[in-house]
Amino acid sequence: MMGWYTNDIVRLDETFPNIQRQALFTTLMCMTESNLLLACRMCERAFNFPKPFNPKGNKRKIVQALEYLTKNLTIRSKVYDSEWTFIQHLWTIRNAIVHNNGKLSKTQLQEIKDFCKPISTLGIDNNNRIIFHGGFVNLAVHKAKFFFTLLIEEIRKNARPGA
Repeated sequence: MMGWYTNDIVRLDETFPNIQRQALFTTLMCMTESNLLLACRMCERAFNFPKPFNPKGNKRKIVQALEYLTKNLTIRSKVYDSEWTFIQHLWTIRNAIVHNNGKLSKTQLQEIKDFCKPISTLGIDNNNRIIFHGGFVNLAVHKAKFFFTLLIEEIRKNARPGA
C-alpha cells in the first residue's frame, strides 16, 4: 500500500518547501517595493520636491521610484549599483512567480539562467520553473537590506550638505 504514495511523498518533500520559499520571497519583494515607495513619499515631504511621486506606465514602480529619488536628490547610484542589479533580477523572478506560477517566459529564461549560474541556492527545473533551495531567501533578504542601507546613507548625505 505504501508504494502507491511514495511518489507523492517525494513530490511533497520537494514542492512544499519551494512553495514556502516562494511565499517568503514574494513577501520580501512586496516589502522592497513598499519601502522604496515610502522613501519617495518621505523624501518628497522632507526635501520639498517640486513634483509628487506619481508612477505611470508600464515601467516597474520600483524603477520609477529610484529614478525619482535620483532625479531629486544627489545620489551616487554607483554606490548601490550591484545590489540594484540583483534586485532587478529578483523582480523578474517575482513576476514569474506571481504572474505565471513560477514558470519563466522565453524572454525571462536566459536572463535568469545567467543570473542563476553563480548562485547555488537558485535553479530552474526542466519545465523552466524557478526553484529556490535553502538559503536563497536569506541571500535575497541580505541583498535588499544592504541596498536600503546604501540608499538611505545616500539620502542622508542630502540632509547634510557637504557630507
